[in-house]
Amino acid sequence: MSSSTSVLGMTKLTDSENFSNSVLNGNWNILDAFAGKMNGKNTATDLDDVKPTNTHQVVAYNYGNTASNRPCSSGGIVIANGSATYFTQIAYPNYTAGAMPFVRSYGANGFTPWIGLVGSETLANNTNLNDVKTPGCWLLSGSNTYTNKPSSTNLLMVYRPNPSGTTVLQVAYGITKAYSRFATSATAWSDWLTLDRRGDGWLPTGTDINSIAKAGSYGISGSNTYTNLPTGASYGVLEVIAPGDTENYVIQRLMTGDKIFTRYRGSSSGTSWGSWYKFTGTAV
Repeated sequence: MSSSTSVLGMTKLTDSENFSNSVLNGNWNILDAFAGKMNGKNTATDLDDVKPTNTHQVVAYNYGNTASNRPCSSGGIVIANGSATYFTQIAYPNYTAGAMPFVRSYGANGFTPWIGLVGSETLANNTNLNDVKTPGCWLLSGSNTYTNKPSSTNLLMVYRPNPSGTTVLQVAYGITKAYSRFATSATAWSDWLTLDRRGDGWLPTGTDINSIAKAGSYGISGSNTYTNLPTGASYGVLEVIAPGDTENYVIQRLMTGDKIFTRYRGSSSGTSWGSWYKFTGTAV
């Protein structure tokens, strides 16, 4: 073991020393686990077990991608600071670009949920977004498959105002659109709602207009073929208006250069649409 040196009355420890019995300013225990990190020791299999044992103690451990109660799919290093009864943990995922650290606290009621801090973590392949309730910023990889993900989105923000409550808000972002939804219970979610008025962009050829009941705005291309367009309309912007997140009562309004077509349905079956009504404009 190499020797310590003293500078201005403070003890300076070298990297190769064992920190387990060292004390700084008579109170703060220097990390045994930091020395362990450098020497490849101290791996935690359950992050719930990484706890200080004394007041003002700091402990740190490595953890792998199979450790229990980790905040994300990858492993990393977790640091706990405080006392045996009240402390804070910070988990740092493996050292990849944009890796997001996570924080949680421990007290009389146990651990709070993990909260993501700065950066972003890529959600693992085959993740169900219904299960993503940890606050933070998550990348949605185009090469992965996700359940309950809105189309053409690549970033997920998760908000949780009360760490111990069931209320969770998710916002999914794409290049030209954004969606939001919220958890209505521990297991149930509302529908995804479009946050802008561009809907899903241009409707592809072959689309049945009867099936377009989600609120938003959709492009109708004159070079495409559609079913159940009003007579005399071949292009324009289709606006769908629906109260709240329901699709039971919907108004469709198709706007072309000099005409507006509108109709209404009061059923979720997709077949009980009323007739199209046409309003013709006059040039001014």
